[in-house]
Amino acid sequence: MQPERTLLLRRSEIEDVLSLRDCIDAVEEVFRLQGHGKIPSSEILGVKAPNGGLHVKAALLPRGRSYIVAKLNTNFPVNRTQSACRRFKV
Repeated sequence: MQPERTLLLRRSEIEDVLSLRDCIDAVEEVFRLQGHGKIPSSEILGVKAPNGGLHVKAALLPRGRSYIVAKLNTNFPVNRTQSACRRFKV
């Protein structure tokens, strides 16, 4: 048996199959389940780097099968003010 591959979708592909209302409903469901102690609380992973960092926020969404959902956010505000050459200095 071959393992399933990770499926990466573009924003437009997600918008075709998942509405904003569906997203809001799922987030509300997770918070409700967490509040009742039925699923573990969400955790946040933070990695600091010079001039920025990365945050990963994840949660469990139990449905007919369980889903783990995650949001990744990188933040390097000085990148907008630096040239590409200076940004990638080692």
